[in-house]
Amino acid sequence: MAAGDFTIDGSSPRQDGNSWRLQGTMEVDDEVRAFALMGTSGKILDIQLVDNDGVGVPWANINQIADGTETFGTVAVAGNHQDTNTYRYVVNYV
Repeated sequence: MAAGDFTIDGSSPRQDGNSWRLQGTMEVDDEVRAFALMGTSGKILDIQLVDNDGVGVPWANINQIADGTETFGTVAVAGNHQDTNTYRYVVNYV
């Protein structure tokens, strides 16, 4: 996969109260990229990112596209390395 690609590996029914969970992988390099994980009616509450390759530390803003514009259901993410790394993510949303 190339930088900017992502997968959705699964989702869970309700977690706490009315929040839901989505999980998968995303390919990240040092360029800020937007990942539209769901429609704009889904507000992301938080994201957890773990580098599968063990070398990266990601930067992420929830409910934003790459230029900083607020957009529900989207995550803007960048890594700290020019090479593409695979990150596992878990997102909680309403």
